[in-house]
Amino acid sequence: MKIQKLFFNLPAGVVLTSAYLEKMGITPQLVQKYKKSGWLERLGGGAYFRKQESISWEGALWAIQQNKKVFLAGKSALEIQGYEHFLSFGNRNLDIAYEEKFASPLWLRSNPLGAAWHFSKAPLKTVPLLNEVMVNQISLSVSCLEQAILECCAWLPKYYTFEEVGYFMESLTSLRPEILQNLLEKGCSFKARRVFLFLAERTKHSWFRELNTSKLSLGDHKIQIQKRGIFNAKYLMTVPKGFS
Repeated sequence: MKIQKLFFNLPAGVVLTSAYLEKMGITPQLVQKYKKSGWLERLGGGAYFRKQESISWEGALWAIQQNKKVFLAGKSALEIQGYEHFLSFGNRNLDIAYEEKFASPLWLRSNPLGAAWHFSKAPLKTVPLLNEVMVNQISLSVSCLEQAILECCAWLPKYYTFEEVGYFMESLTSLRPEILQNLLEKGCSFKARRVFLFLAERTKHSWFRELNTSKLSLGDHKIQIQKRGIFNAKYLMTVPKGFS
């Protein structure tokens, strides 16, 4: 029965969009019936949730991922996989990357579910490398660690500070050099490549020694990452004074 699919085959706390319900064979007429029966509650903007359940940001992202190619990226991807440096107070910041043209759904804009959502075009040119991560019993698509740290480098300083990304880099002791090599060669801008190599070189992690940096072009233009910083001649960019 369709009502059994709705209640027993889905994780708790997820948002159910009209498009997803139709995919399950639940017509608008059935939706209205389930609402009247007290099984579904309207969230707004063509979205619903099962009554008596608390919906969460994880359930909202799950709903979006059923229809759109979006994924948790950058700092958010690192944090959700265990690399959280600072305790979060208040709303959780969520960095979401999309591959194709995307606009956040109306129901999410009016109901952010205790999170600050940042949607950005995926900064790497390669096909996204994603892990499926269980968060409160909900499976989410998340950037793998190698991709996530490069996304951080690409989004610095717009979204993150040099210090934040540096802390993450120090913690990432077991990255896969073959994955990094491919992403660095084919997916990165000059800026992201330079920031990554500069920070990785400082950590002296064993995986850094396995990278073939001779294959990585850095370009020849200067980049200002930090105003009133120190110029690093090797990577042609200004960095914070504490990183000189």
